[in-house]
Amino acid sequence: MELQILFLSLFVSVSLPLLVLGYLRNVLYKLMGRACSSNDAAEFWFRSLQILAISGSIILVISFVPVYTGVSWLQVVRSTLIFTSVGVFAAVAIVARSIWNSMVKPALSDAKLDRIMNANGGVK
Repeated sequence: MELQILFLSLFVSVSLPLLVLGYLRNVLYKLMGRACSSNDAAEFWFRSLQILAISGSIILVISFVPVYTGVSWLQVVRSTLIFTSVGVFAAVAIVARSIWNSMVKPALSDAKLDRIMNANGGVK
């Protein structure tokens, strides 16, 4: 029984990150390509994100999900989903923050500077 629970936990901890990143693949690939100015670099960073999301989820599940005798399947699935979701959330949050800092924040600063310059009649 413990072996089945372990395999179920590992299956969920690999499948969920792949599903989420599959959903985000197109938009992340475009943003990373724009940020890196290269499709090869974007592919590298996306694959790195996949590895980090999957390995982080597996580490959390292996470390914290109970797999001893007497644990119900429902409890294992619930714990696995919680820890896998935490791993996926962390990976996506790190990427979102990086994209924000490298692309959005500078664009907002430039737009604010342009607005200020236009309001004051431009550079004299």
